[in-house]
Amino acid sequence: MIIIYTSLDHDHFTNMLIQAGQFTMWFNLNFEGESQEEIDFRDNKYEIWEATCFHAQQIIDAYKQLPAKDQETILTPKYWEHLRYSKFGDAMCKAFNAKPALKTELRALFASQQEKLSYWNLFQFIEHKLQVRLETWEEDALEGRLDRLGFAFIEFNEYNEFSQSYGLDWGEALLETDLEDILDAKMNLSYKDYDVTDKDYF
Repeated sequence: MIIIYTSLDHDHFTNMLIQAGQFTMWFNLNFEGESQEEIDFRDNKYEIWEATCFHAQQIIDAYKQLPAKDQETILTPKYWEHLRYSKFGDAMCKAFNAKPALKTELRALFASQQEKLSYWNLFQFIEHKLQVRLETWEEDALEGRLDRLGFAFIEFNEYNEFSQSYGLDWGEALLETDLEDILDAKMNLSYKDYDVTDKDYF
């Protein structure tokens, strides 16, 4: 059970998918001694176990609140993504609503750095200004959510979109011209949509 629960794909948690890489690590690692590789493996699996237990309880509690006719919605990616980050999303809204000046401060911080923040800057603000404590696995998950293409920074537009899903209004419309949207469009381009030009010939 421990091997299964520490190999689940948290991006599709409600579908109970196993990540092959995480699963096979249990059988490929040499456990003969206390090597650094073993220590790192143990620490990583412990964090995954904590996250899995937390999310499992989230799902059980949320499932109980759903009417019978809507219970299958818990299997949809949109539902799970909202529930997955609801602990932080709700705490963030509560903190900003209690101290509206913090919204102005964070918006100015984004503006001062060309509308994007490093992970460190954002999480420092969350911990010290919003007074919201995140576990390491929660930070890792938020990085993946707010920086889906792995730029190593978080754009305000993505943060704005995330905030809106939890009822926090920054008073700014979402842009469809940020880096993630542009790259998403390129990555999802079908061959039927591509216009061949002279530059494509060689």
